[in-house]
Amino acid sequence: MAIKEFRSREIAQRIIASGELVLTAPAHFGGGLDDARDMSLALDALEEKPAIWGTSLAGALRTFARTRLLGFAQVDDEDYKKSAEDPAHIINQVFGNADDEQGNASWLVVNDALAEQHAIEYRDMVDIDPATRTAVDQHKFDAELIAAGTRFPLRLELLIPQSEIEADGGERFKQVFALILQGLQNGDVALGAKKSRGWGACEVKNWTLTAYDLTQKKGLLGWLSEEKDEFILKGTTPQEMLQVDIRAMDARDVCRITVVLNLAGPMMIAAVSDDPNEPDASQLSGRNAQGETEWKVSGTGAAGALRNQCYRILRTIGYTPEAAKAFQDRLWGYVEESEEAAASRLRVGEAALRNVFARVQTRIRINHFTGGTYPGALFNETIVMPEKEDNLTLAMEVRNPRKAEIGLLMLALKDLCTRELTIGGGYGIGRGYMEGRKITIAWEGQGLDLEITQGEDNQLTFSDDQAAATLEKFVKLLHAKKEEQHA
Repeated sequence: MAIKEFRSREIAQRIIASGELVLTAPAHFGGGLDDARDMSLALDALEEKPAIWGTSLAGALRTFARTRLLGFAQVDDEDYKKSAEDPAHIINQVFGNADDEQGNASWLVVNDALAEQHAIEYRDMVDIDPATRTAVDQHKFDAELIAAGTRFPLRLELLIPQSEIEADGGERFKQVFALILQGLQNGDVALGAKKSRGWGACEVKNWTLTAYDLTQKKGLLGWLSEEKDEFILKGTTPQEMLQVDIRAMDARDVCRITVVLNLAGPMMIAAVSDDPNEPDASQLSGRNAQGETEWKVSGTGAAGALRNQCYRILRTIGYTPEAAKAFQDRLWGYVEESEEAAASRLRVGEAALRNVFARVQTRIRINHFTGGTYPGALFNETIVMPEKEDNLTLAMEVRNPRKAEIGLLMLALKDLCTRELTIGGGYGIGRGYMEGRKITIAWEGQGLDLEITQGEDNQLTFSDDQAAATLEKFVKLLHAKKEEQHA
């Protein structure tokens, strides 16, 4: 029987990157088997520690690298799809590809990462009906999250074949490697579920890179013995260590918006505790990257409030229900009963509440017919109150933005800043109302860089009159889109 001959991959160089990934927001890596939770965590079977599987991390890094080189995904763009699936494209060469005839294994080795010390948080989630502003029946679910501040040791290894060394010294491979390492260092890569709502934000502060030339005896022995000191690359950033330039390698089209708010009264985004010694419901809290507990405004809560307000605005200015839903779905994403889905292009991050204090409030339920209290209907809640100004900063970004979408968002944010829109529960008893202090909007693709501030006399100040006029045109485009549906 003939023995089949296998060709060597001819690996000429190995570059190993090691660092510590720190969650800056809670994260959920699913696949757990705990029937008590709707969204349970996947744990390592041996040590029962939360894990970031290499497949999950590699997928996130591949997507990030592709967006840097090709821009964010264009669902209806056939040219984009062809480029993303082209086996000759550098992303598919580095991360591997498969086709009907023959595929190539990935040149990037991504290991599983197990949490060192960790804490678990639980979130009660609910869908809100935009018409009634109440919870949708049977749409309540809970999630198990890894708390912010949890640390994962990372190890990534780039293999560079001899053919790439001969072509350009491996520079193309090194540029892609630098892209993903820089993205992790800058906090541009999110992991796990609900990334568009603030979960899974992370960063790697200090990378250590070691490079081994396997064509030389010294480098081969150094790699085999895991010797590091002599092979560490010098520099403060991955591109400095790898000696490549990646500054021009960014095709992303994104509009970034931040809103600084003051609480105009109490707030409570409810979190329920199983501890009988705790209040029946409390303002949501969680850990930060330093492991400290702080009051939180969830990305899901803020995004839900803004989404419902956007729908109400569209209906108010004359959009039909079908047109309003179609507009919303393009921006906010959707999940259909047919299992068809699209991700949200609007990302809203989690935010910490500052300069606030907590207070326990005792309440009862009144029988409207008798005027007396319901038996057993006494309950208490922990709410937060503003102590000083500058209580909250919401950060969001729109990927592949459209002008009319930015106009719609600015109308919704205007309502948030003027007490027309609330976040959290209890708006009927004065909770969740806010006043805007400052909005900044930056859209490099349109040359838009604007800061809007509101003084104590409620007068608005614009940092750039021309940019303010451009923003006003975006709002007018929203009305023009309405006329198109009647054409």
